[in-house]
Amino acid sequence: MLQNKSKSSWRSLVLLIAAVLIVMTVATACGKKSETSTEGGTKEPTTQTGGEKPADNGNVVATYKGGTVTEAEFNKYATFFGFMNQQYAMMLSIPQYKEQFLKEYVGYKILFADIDDSTKKEADKDADEFEKQFSEAIEKQPQMKEAMDQAGLTLEETKGFYHLVVSVMKDAESKVKDEAIKAEFDKDPEGFTLVEVRHVLVGLSKDDGSERSKEDALKLANEAKDKLKGGATWDEIAKEYSDDPGSKDTGGFYASKEVKSYVTAFREASLKQPLNEIGEPVETEFGYHVIQVEKRQSQTYETMVESTKTSLRQQLASTIISDFMSNELPGLLESVNLPQEQPATEAPSSDTEGTKEEAPATDDGAAKTQ
Repeated sequence: MLQNKSKSSWRSLVLLIAAVLIVMTVATACGKKSETSTEGGTKEPTTQTGGEKPADNGNVVATYKGGTVTEAEFNKYATFFGFMNQQYAMMLSIPQYKEQFLKEYVGYKILFADIDDSTKKEADKDADEFEKQFSEAIEKQPQMKEAMDQAGLTLEETKGFYHLVVSVMKDAESKVKDEAIKAEFDKDPEGFTLVEVRHVLVGLSKDDGSERSKEDALKLANEAKDKLKGGATWDEIAKEYSDDPGSKDTGGFYASKEVKSYVTAFREASLKQPLNEIGEPVETEFGYHVIQVEKRQSQTYETMVESTKTSLRQQLASTIISDFMSNELPGLLESVNLPQEQPATEAPSSDTEGTKEEAPATDDGAAKTQ
């Protein structure tokens, strides 16, 4: 299941951006016109269109109608997003992903060039707040400053990258009509039902990385269920049995959440299981869940909480951006020339045969979403 995240840290300011990029990097991508000039607004950190900083004289890695991107500029951009999500940094070691990420950056620059000044000025407020919190984060985490120095990335440039993407997102949001939001709601009104649940997940993988059979998982899930029905508290049982890090230490509790965010079997149990009863174990791809639904509230479009409408608006806005990346950007990109990755040089071997040392496997670091 999804784990609620705090909205107080600087990272929360870019969760939306990260979500948009994740959507687009799974699609084939590629550009629109770029002539950037902003009056009174924060400008994007670019050598070609921003007009705010001198050229970095780096190798050109992308050319598009209206400008170019240098290797140094792109490396700074990639470093910036590595702070938002460590998974980006790992995936950028994959050539296809790195090229896709570069194309998307070009797409943002092109879209930014066509945004009106009022939208850019509106994004200034978010960028100022980002700069403040990012600066505080750097002071607390010296390794961030080291990574920035290595890439030649300044605080002002991180603010510029943030402003760039937020401006594009705000512009896309302004194009989403209320009718489109309602249409999205009408596709799955039941999915917007709010539930509060407690659960214990007995997973198919143990903490030590070893596998657990379905039979063993079901046996433990029934054991946990029986103890709960026998009077044991959720706090006790969640700590003893649950493999869900998002709720293990909170008595298995998930606060009011729309059921559409859950995997299918968990969603169905949340919708159909009698309130305040401990149900039979529910199987999902993650293992077996013992669930108690404590509250359930239907929503109509008219009564839907404003945060949900905002989320739908952002979801539809990300689709607008993704469609541009897929359909229009390819015709505006002229060339992409990322340097070829150089194979690691083998150290001379002391034996006559010379054995090759294999590179360590890279863990993708992706957290399971239940």
